[in-house]
Amino acid sequence: MNIIIADDHGLFRTGLMAALEDVYPQARLYEAASGQQVWQQLEHEPEIDLLLLDLQLPDVAGLDLLGQLQQRYPLVPVAILSGDDRPETMRRALAHEIQGYICKAGPTVVVIRAIQLILAGGSYFPHSLLAARGDADSTIPIGTAGPAASLSRRQVEVLRLLAEGLRNKEICSRLSLSMGTIKTHCNSIYRDLNVRNRTEAARVAQDMSLV
Repeated sequence: MNIIIADDHGLFRTGLMAALEDVYPQARLYEAASGQQVWQQLEHEPEIDLLLLDLQLPDVAGLDLLGQLQQRYPLVPVAILSGDDRPETMRRALAHEIQGYICKAGPTVVVIRAIQLILAGGSYFPHSLLAARGDADSTIPIGTAGPAASLSRRQVEVLRLLAEGLRNKEICSRLSLSMGTIKTHCNSIYRDLNVRNRTEAARVAQDMSLV
């Protein structure tokens, strides 16, 4: 597996590479601090499984680079990894054929889960963007690449109520489900979000703009 991390912040690249190496120890990770280095890496290794592209590279406008990349390397999957979470920027990026838009200011667990989802063949877009497009009810924010990498709609409902501070008994009443069913959903949520308890799950839900 070959992944390019294109970001001009060295500390961020180093931290993300370390996190990815834990998940994909056999992966080959390439760094690029500018648009020019992105081209160099693609010329060196055109068989890239994912290009994680920051929109704030120093020598080129990210969206311009994105358009050029998709002309020259249309088969290279690209996901935006940016600190710019403005809906208008996300919508402009979405006009291109991208596999996801990841806000790098979020928790590392969310960033890594989003990357895992994309590499598994799914897509990732923030809940705020989906809501702005009017399809937040039909698409959940962490994507749809299968049960190991995403939550079902019912699990999203449970997570939202959990993040609002409701107890299991209250969630049972709200959703008309048994206690055993709610506990099963909670365990699945903890596993899929890679968290240990409802407090950490609630924090992830807040970062995903579910509450």
